[in-house]
Order: sequence, then structure tokens, then C-alpha cells
Amino acid sequence: MTVFPDLHTVVMFGGQTPNTTYGDPIDTNGMWYLDHTHWIRIHTKASPPPMGSPPPTHNASFVYDTAHHFALLRATGTWRLSP
Repeated sequence: MTVFPDLHTVVMFGGQTPNTTYGDPIDTNGMWYLDHTHWIRIHTKASPPPMGSPPPTHNASFVYDTAHHFALLRATGTWRLSP
């Protein structure tokens, strides 16, 4: 989760969904932003190609670079996300 000051909001990556087969939760690769009181799903472009969207993970780092106005998401690769 990181703050996007240019958008005046918080953005979150990841999450989990129940696994009804084995009982352990399944990691997801959802990207969400907070709209005052509700979380809204963001659909992202593939960045950078050919890696596609960030894979599901529970061990990621997410920071916003205020000097250059983009976020970096580090999971199994690195993704640059712009507002």
C-alpha cells in the first residue's frame, strides 16, 4: 500500500481470496484505490511488456516517488505505475 499524493488517495496492491478446496487463502494481484470510504478496483495496463500485470503475491514492496510522480511495485519483478 502506498500514498499517491497526486491523486489524493491511497493505492493498495494484492489481497487474498478464500480457497474453498484446500483452506489456505489464495493471493491475488488486484490493484485498488480508496475513494473516501470505498475501495475501487483499478484495471492496469501491462507494464512493462512483456511481463504483463504484476503476479499475485503476498511479499511485495510498494512506494511512491514524489520527485518523479510514479510508484514502484516490487514483487517477482518491478513495475512502474503512473497516476
